[in-house]
Amino acid sequence: MQFSFGVHMENYENLSKMTLDELKGKYDALSGNTVPGLSFYREEIARRESSEQSTEMHRMTKSMKNMTAAILVMTVVNVFAVIVQFWH
Repeated sequence: MQFSFGVHMENYENLSKMTLDELKGKYDALSGNTVPGLSFYREEIARRESSEQSTEMHRMTKSMKNMTAAILVMTVVNVFAVIVQFWH
């Protein structure tokens, strides 16, 4: 038995080709005809947590980059100081 409610479900290939704006438009168009369940809220919580973790990872990566640059500068200064000490 096949059910049809007048809503065309995209196949995976077409869905993967949609832009983010197209997906948001489809979501908004269908949201008035849908009753949210627990999974909707669980997925939104997971999405937000993932976004927060991603932001934190970007911040940590930037800090690591800055520390690496500082260590590089200190290493170069140290090598220069050692070379100068041996020549004098």
